[in-house]
Amino acid sequence: MSGLVLPCLIFAAVVMCLRRKVEVYDTFLEGVARGFETVWKILPVMIAVMSGAYMLRESGLMAAAATLLAKILPFELSEDIITLALLRPVSGGGSIGLLAEILNTAGSDSETGRIASVIAASSETTLYVLMVYFGAVRTKYTKRVLFAALFGDFVCVLTAIWACRALF
Repeated sequence: MSGLVLPCLIFAAVVMCLRRKVEVYDTFLEGVARGFETVWKILPVMIAVMSGAYMLRESGLMAAAATLLAKILPFELSEDIITLALLRPVSGGGSIGLLAEILNTAGSDSETGRIASVIAASSETTLYVLMVYFGAVRTKYTKRVLFAALFGDFVCVLTAIWACRALF
């Protein structure tokens, strides 16, 4: 049944275009051209963000920051969770890879696995989204948006820790 959804949507779109006497093929080609323009604008920013996220993780800076934060925090927290919380705003793929690593080593029923899963599921790749979308439209003044989004990620991490410890 779910395999019929896309063909039905395409058929409905073609029928609507024919009813309104719109050139279906020309409109389709125009949409494809606009799509390529969007990709062309976003691609350099995406390459820069992905390269930066990879270099940040592989340089050991994330691990060093996680070790430092684990010593500073007033409550006990795994370095893996801190690394995930630091990596998640930067890279979605990297953070999902780290989540898989955490779940393989700590287990999905462990406190670390639960907290990591909630953080990964409820937080956003903030810096990636801001750089790609604001970069595509050439927005330069993102300081307030960046602060609000990172504060939201911080609250998300604290809430995930509290919720997992309170409920499990």
